[in-house]
Amino acid sequence: MATLVIENKSASGTSATFTDNRFVENEVTQEESQASLNSENRKGLKFGKIKSETMTQNNASVEEINENFLNLHPGELTELLANPIPYETSVILYIMSAYTINNFKLSAGPKSCSFSELYKYVDEIIPLKGDVKSDCFEKADCLQSPDFVLDVKIIDAPNLKSKKLSKSSRLFCKLWMDNNPKSIKITKTVYLKDNPVWNAHYRLDANNLKGNALFIEILGNNGPDGRDKTNFEDSPETARECREKQDGILIGRGEVKIADVNCEGIDTYVPIKSLKTGRIKGHLHVTLKIGVSQHYGGICALKRHLLLIRICLENSLKNNNDDQITKWEQVVSSVASTLIFLHGTVESIPICEDRISWFIMFNEVARRNCKISFQFLYDLLFGCEKNISHLSRTHYKIERSLKEMYRMETIVLNKRCIHFIGSLRTFDLGENKNHRHEFEHSLKIIQVSSQLLRLQSDPVGIFKFVIPQFLRIIMKQIPEDPKSKAKYLIKLIEKLKGFLNTADSIFGRVYPELLYTSIVHEDLDIFLNEILKSSISEIIFCLLNSKDEDDELREDSLRLFGESKNLIFYISKSMKDQTFEKKFQYLCDWFSTEVIENWFEWSKDSAIRKIKMALCFDDMIGISTFDLGFRKEKISSSAKVVPDILNNCIIELWKMISSSQSSYCNTFFVNSLHECCIEYACKILKLNSSEMSSAGKYKDSKMRLYVVVNDLNYLSSFIDRTISDTIKTLPSIAPDSKVFLLDECQKVCAIICETHVLVAEKHIKKVAEAGNKLKQKLALKKYIDFMNKVLWKKADRYMTFDAFRIFSLEFWNRMLNTIQNNVKLYEMERNDAALTDSKRDRNKSKLIFNGLLEILKETKKLCSNADRVNQIQDLWSDELTELERTILSSA
Repeated sequence: MATLVIENKSASGTSATFTDNRFVENEVTQEESQASLNSENRKGLKFGKIKSETMTQNNASVEEINENFLNLHPGELTELLANPIPYETSVILYIMSAYTINNFKLSAGPKSCSFSELYKYVDEIIPLKGDVKSDCFEKADCLQSPDFVLDVKIIDAPNLKSKKLSKSSRLFCKLWMDNNPKSIKITKTVYLKDNPVWNAHYRLDANNLKGNALFIEILGNNGPDGRDKTNFEDSPETARECREKQDGILIGRGEVKIADVNCEGIDTYVPIKSLKTGRIKGHLHVTLKIGVSQHYGGICALKRHLLLIRICLENSLKNNNDDQITKWEQVVSSVASTLIFLHGTVESIPICEDRISWFIMFNEVARRNCKISFQFLYDLLFGCEKNISHLSRTHYKIERSLKEMYRMETIVLNKRCIHFIGSLRTFDLGENKNHRHEFEHSLKIIQVSSQLLRLQSDPVGIFKFVIPQFLRIIMKQIPEDPKSKAKYLIKLIEKLKGFLNTADSIFGRVYPELLYTSIVHEDLDIFLNEILKSSISEIIFCLLNSKDEDDELREDSLRLFGESKNLIFYISKSMKDQTFEKKFQYLCDWFSTEVIENWFEWSKDSAIRKIKMALCFDDMIGISTFDLGFRKEKISSSAKVVPDILNNCIIELWKMISSSQSSYCNTFFVNSLHECCIEYACKILKLNSSEMSSAGKYKDSKMRLYVVVNDLNYLSSFIDRTISDTIKTLPSIAPDSKVFLLDECQKVCAIICETHVLVAEKHIKKVAEAGNKLKQKLALKKYIDFMNKVLWKKADRYMTFDAFRIFSLEFWNRMLNTIQNNVKLYEMERNDAALTDSKRDRNKSKLIFNGLLEILKETKKLCSNADRVNQIQDLWSDELTELERTILSSA
């Protein structure tokens, strides 16, 4: 007798099926359990039971059908896979299908389809003439029904409430069938303090489904727990005795009618009601499933099961328009699944045999129908893994058992997967999702089948010959023309790297200890050192000997270099070796130093053209919008664009080509950057040459020059960061672009300062030549206001922080020289006036030098605040001290 296991599933789930999605899990309207059996089908045939005396005398049995079936199919199971199905066999299959459906008419029916749909589906897959079909129904009705059982699992009773119980109470359940009250099952006791959980399995006889019901009582026990020590499995008590002679306190009773149980089973919460008041005390969580108590068909039932599966599959695939079958629902309808499931239940086909039968038939059909994917077959094979061990319990008197058939089909599938991988012709795994899935699941099938059957499959040997096969094809397809060859190799390397990356990812999920790239690395080295090297030599020869500037070939050669480097890096990284630098140096040698220098020249020219274009559309007067109430950037649009241009054209090229062993690239890199900086500085100064010549006349001219200083300083900071991030230190003979830009920045600051110093010198003279202290104080205040305007209202407002520091330092330098010159001038005048030695001249000289001393103090204070890091005091401390001493001695 086959044991059916009741699984703990939700009410909407299915149980004892091949896979969870074999049935559409939505509920349908329940069929009337007591519906008349003489309703007409779509062809007008009668489905009712025939009760005539004549039919009773010729009553057939399942044993007689088995005998007739065995005469038709005495051979092995393998003969059922592809041989044509005899007409007599179709008649027997029709009888057993109708017999299967009839026996479940008293239940709630299937969850996903109706009984009428099942009858129509049998008519569709087994077409018979009307009179033959009617005869089949009569025979099916006369067959004796199997002995049904009800498999019950009592799970738990959440939220159970009763005044009779305390937290220390212990609960147990009694259950019995209404038509068989003598066979009572009793659970063990559990404590009430938490939700009581039993998880107990029982099987009850349910010979008569019609009007039958399951009763369950929950009882409590507050005394010593003696129930675990007593065997209640075969208690002789009747239902009445169970009610009268209770061993505990009756909490309540629940009832489930068999007519409410679906064919696939139900998962439900049964209301537990008080017998006195009818109030609900809680709910008991149970799962129920209808089964058969004994094995009727044996090997004949298994053969019929295989044939029904085959007929269902062939019918589904006949009308299937999908490009590829990856899911169960694509090929097996809910009606077909239900029919096979019910047949397996009625004929007691063990679940292990059912699942393996599906796999065998699907695999057989897949050999003739390429639409069935390896992904789907892997799911079937994986589902068989837990069931293959149970096949040893089912013994049939045949030479080639179901287990042997399973082994044969698994070996065939294993070989198909190996052949599929070996027949790959393209590198499109990265682009084609279906190919990726097929590749991955073919690997999984090889792995699982090798483990299940202990096959000596060597994954390294299987996959090692794929890349050589690709390379043989590649060598025949490489164009002769160097330009076409470069484009072809670029696409090839891109696809090869994508293929390796995808293959490694898939391989890692199936064989974590292996890496696909490591398996084929020797063949990849052959590709690099033979095919790629010779092709690059031809391309470089064409590039260097071309009379005209061929920018397209130069660009393609650069892309080829980048893709080759990425491939070498990926291989080295996958192999976890330290040979990347060595292999990369070989690649640089293949392309030659002359070509690399040519790339930098070409990139530099491209960058300069883009810089000039950016300057043509520059906005150098955006700062004037301060007066409109909103603040613009202090950097021009061209200054923002130039770093991006240099990064895309030159810096990225350096990153691609640089290595620890190719220092000559650093020289090319620094020279290219410097020439671009020179071009930008010259161009921006040339564009603002008129402003530089008229800086003292127009307000807008000074503002444009402020932006020039900002731009030059901004670019110098970018160059400084770039050098630090790339080559770290400049080569000894390389030009310093940062110093060059800062020099140019300082020159522009000197032009701006020159115009301000001329005005400042007039204020200094007014302070020095004031007639008295009051006038001198007023003149000093005007000087301070002018200096504040120059430094804080103009320069600080329009300049960036670093540019303002450069300007303030230059302005202090000019102002200090101006003050020194005025001190020397007034010293000469004082010496000339000393000849007269009048008191008036002495007082005037004292007033002049006191004014110059105040100017020096105020200038020092203003410029020191502007400097913010006291560079002025550090650089000019000696000069300041000497000048102050000179002024004081003169005063």
